[in-house]
Amino acid sequence: TITLLAQGDTAVINPGREEFTARDDQGRTVPLTGTGATAEPARPNATTLHLTGHFQTGSAQLTWRHDGSVISVWDFVIELD
Repeated sequence: TITLLAQGDTAVINPGREEFTARDDQGRTVPLTGTGATAEPARPNATTLHLTGHFQTGSAQLTWRHDGSVISVWDFVIELD
């Protein structure tokens, strides 16, 4: 499970699950499931989104797109011990 916290300076950022895509190190799409973003009462203008995907050992990438533009890309390595 990947947990994202989005916080705006002046307004709430409310990312939807459909704005995120994941790929493994072979370029294959990793399907993501999740619930809608929920407000973070302790942090003004913040929401949390939980995404779940089945990742294999190796590198992966998570991309956030909004209105067709890339907002952010995260690269990470999956290690199963």
